[in-house]
Amino acid sequence: MANRRGRRISFRAAIFIAFFLCGLIPVLAAGRVLVNSYEEKLIESRNIELMSEAQVLANTLGSGMLLEDGKGGLPNDEIDRAAGIYNCRILVIDRSFRVIRDTLGLDEGKIVVSESAISCFNGTAFHEISEEGLLRIAIPVNGRETGSVIGCVFIRADLGSLQAITASMRTRYWLVGVISGVAVALAAFVLSTVFSSPLRRLIRQIGAKDKKETGTAFSMKGYSETDRIASMLNEIDRNARTEEDDRRQFVSNVSHELKTPIAAIRVLTDSLLEQEDVPNEVYRDFIQDISYEVERESAIIEDLLSMVRLENSSSMLNAERTDMNEFLETLLKRLNPLAVKAGVELIFESFRQVSAEIDQVKLSQALSNIIENGIKYNSPGGFVRVTLNADHRFAYITIADNGIGIPEEAQKHIFERFFRAEQSRSREFGGTGLGLSISQGIVFLHNGDIKFESEEGEGTTFTIRIPLIYIP
Repeated sequence: MANRRGRRISFRAAIFIAFFLCGLIPVLAAGRVLVNSYEEKLIESRNIELMSEAQVLANTLGSGMLLEDGKGGLPNDEIDRAAGIYNCRILVIDRSFRVIRDTLGLDEGKIVVSESAISCFNGTAFHEISEEGLLRIAIPVNGRETGSVIGCVFIRADLGSLQAITASMRTRYWLVGVISGVAVALAAFVLSTVFSSPLRRLIRQIGAKDKKETGTAFSMKGYSETDRIASMLNEIDRNARTEEDDRRQFVSNVSHELKTPIAAIRVLTDSLLEQEDVPNEVYRDFIQDISYEVERESAIIEDLLSMVRLENSSSMLNAERTDMNEFLETLLKRLNPLAVKAGVELIFESFRQVSAEIDQVKLSQALSNIIENGIKYNSPGGFVRVTLNADHRFAYITIADNGIGIPEEAQKHIFERFFRAEQSRSREFGGTGLGLSISQGIVFLHNGDIKFESEEGEGTTFTIRIPLIYIP
C-alpha cells in the first residue's frame, strides 16, 4: 500500500493527459458555445418575429378595425393566420379589459386584469420569457382618431418546439464529442509515445549501466533538454569513475605507506632475533631504527585520521574571533626548536594588527604543515619568512622560504594525497605526502584560498587568503 501511495505518474502518462485535455476541452467547449448560441439565436429570432406580428396586428386594429366602443370588426383571418404560422395563442382585449378575441376560444368575454394588461393601457409594450420557456408579449392598440390606447394584443407562445430542436443538436453535440474524444485520445497516445521515447531510451541505458554494462556513454538525441540531461549524466558517470579510481589509488597508497614501516620493523626485529650475543651498540642502533619506523607509522596514521576528520566534519568548524598577530607568533615559537635544529631562521613580519574568525586548531595544523616543509626542505643558514597583512575583507598569510624549491613537473601535483616531490628527502624527514592536501582542505574549510610559486633551487612561496568574517 505504501508503494502505491508513493508511486508517481509517468512522463508519458502526463503528456498523454495533457494532450488529451488540451485537445478535447476546446472541442467540447466550442460545441457547447455553438449549441447555446444557436438556441439563443432561435429564441431571439422567434421573439422578434412575434413582436413584429403583434405590432402589425395592433396597427391593423388601431386603424379602424377595433372601434373605440369595442364594437368594431376584427381581422379574424389575419389573427388566425398568425396564430397558425407561429403556433401561438393570440388574444385581443378592449379598453375595459374584456377579451374580445381568443384564438383558442377559452377566455372570450372574460375580464383579464394583469400586469401586462395594465402596462399596455399605460402605453408601454410588455415582453417576458418565463422560466418554463413561455413567451408573453403585449402590445398596446392606439386609436386612429384619438391616439389613446383602446385595446391590447396579447401573444403567448410556447418555446418548447425550439428547445426540441436544440435538444436534437445537443445529442449530436455529444456524439461529436465522443468521436472527437476517441480521435484526440489516439492522437495523444501517439504524441506521448513520440515525445517520451528519448526518456525511455535513457532509462534503458541507465538500466544497462546498473547491470555493469560500462564503457558506453549515455545518448538521448531528440531535444536540447534531453541532450543536456544525457551530457550531465555522462559527466556524473565520469566523475563517479574518477572518484572510484581515486578511491582505489588512495587505498593502494595507504596500504603501501602503512606496510613500508611495518616491513622495516619486521626486518629489523628478524635481524636481531637471528643474531646471538648482539653488542649493546648494535642493539641500540636497531632499537633506534625501530623507534623511527614506529614514529613514521604513527605520523601516517595521524595524518590519515586528520584527513578523515576534515572530510567528515566539514560543517563543524569552531570559528572564533582571533588576534592573528598573536596567533602566528605563538605558532612560530612552537616551531622554532625544529628550525634551530635545522639551522633555519624563522622570521615573522606583520604590516598591521589583524583580527579574523578562524578555527585556531585546524588553521594551526594547516600552517604548521607548510612551515615545517619550508624548514625540512631547506639548508642550514636558510630562512622561512611568515608575513601577515589584510584588507577590508581578507587576511593574507605568506610563507616564503629559500629552500630547494619544487620541480616544475611536480608543481601541479603537490596538493595530491601521498605525493612527494622529493622522495628521498621526504622519507628522510618522515613525510607522508598528506600534509599539503590537509592544509589545502583546512583553508578551503575556512572559505579561503591557497596558491604558491616555486622555482627549483630558489625556494617556494605560499600565499593563503582567509576571510576576516567566517560565513558557514
